[in-house]
Amino acid sequence: MSRFKPILIQDATLHNKGRTIKNDIHILDGYLTPYFQQRYIYHLSGYEERAPHGVTVRFYATYDRDVSHVPMGILNIPAVSAMIHFAWAVGVDVEVNELDETYRQGLGRVKDIYKGNPAYYWLNLESDLVVKNSVEHTFKKQNRDALLFSGGLDSTASYLHHNPEQLIMIWGLDIPTGWKKYWAFVKEHYQDLPITSIQTNIHELYKYGVLAALGVNCAAGYYAGYNFNIITFGACPPITVGDVDTIMMSSTFPIRQYGNPDYPFQNYKPHHLVSPNLGWANIKTFDVETDCNRPEKIERFIKPYFEEHGPFPIRVCGNLKNLDTHGNRPIVLNCSQCDKCGRIIATLCNYGIDPNTCGFKVDEITFKRIKNHILNKKYNHNRVQYFWGELLKHLDEDAPDIHGSKAFLEWLKEYWMV
Repeated sequence: MSRFKPILIQDATLHNKGRTIKNDIHILDGYLTPYFQQRYIYHLSGYEERAPHGVTVRFYATYDRDVSHVPMGILNIPAVSAMIHFAWAVGVDVEVNELDETYRQGLGRVKDIYKGNPAYYWLNLESDLVVKNSVEHTFKKQNRDALLFSGGLDSTASYLHHNPEQLIMIWGLDIPTGWKKYWAFVKEHYQDLPITSIQTNIHELYKYGVLAALGVNCAAGYYAGYNFNIITFGACPPITVGDVDTIMMSSTFPIRQYGNPDYPFQNYKPHHLVSPNLGWANIKTFDVETDCNRPEKIERFIKPYFEEHGPFPIRVCGNLKNLDTHGNRPIVLNCSQCDKCGRIIATLCNYGIDPNTCGFKVDEITFKRIKNHILNKKYNHNRVQYFWGELLKHLDEDAPDIHGSKAFLEWLKEYWMV
């Protein structure tokens, strides 16, 4: 039994002509309030005697179509997914009136997966999901697939490989939903793709630094190493009903590495077990490209597409400081200065692809800057070393020199001694 007063999730209400769902979530225990962003906190009404220090936080998700026909047990899934990872981390019960039975059972299996993995010892899983009305749903088969699509290298490779009927882009997982000009810029770059968008505070609800501290012992971090699958799949249910049968997520890490003692992401393995358990009704979820690392994805899927069809935009950057457009800074897909941008720039060049053709800005000083960052240990933690090491194992000695890439990669191979 939890030592905290429970989190109470109210049924979703519909707004904006049926395109927006909102759930008031009552955080009855004042100890938990510091985890949440002030801008989403409202006065707690009706529970003052029971919870004098409690608050209400408001979850929302806006879809690009009317979802008012969707059953309440499906509409409540996004809010539950926004809370359940936090509940498991701190050990607090979550109560909801109505929920899809398939999703409820799946969360039970996911919880057992984390319980059975010693890398997640830091989770306090002594909490319950209490559902008053669990409902079984079945929808007509559509023979259509969807892919969670950020525009990053992983999801781009999966899109080019599988060519699904629908791409789901979620605003708020990296760049805030309030950056309207940025998202309009993104939409312009992908306007010819079958994208449906979701704007949600499913990730923004929390003070990220406070939340991330819970997963300080997770090799890939709280977000990438633990809750990413839960909140990303969890935002989708209302727009899948009567539209698709399956939702794919592109894997970041190849499963063949698990068991390798030098692999820094041993605790990421549960993600491949978690994803198939996050479906709802008769709609399935699962990971794809689980056997490929990023250089292999470029070689197998992206490079052949570029050679036949020409460039394709790739959006990998989530560096808020570098992407901020205040002060009339230009809007860009990628900052081209952070570590993640640097690794993708170098990898694209290794396969003869000029990064300038797909959303980066690379010139004669780019690789000098990356080299200086490596020498100054800005790119030196285990995760970054692993990613650079992946690239060095796939170096193409015949690759053309693109803005100094060849000399840089030759230096990097000697420096890292791979």
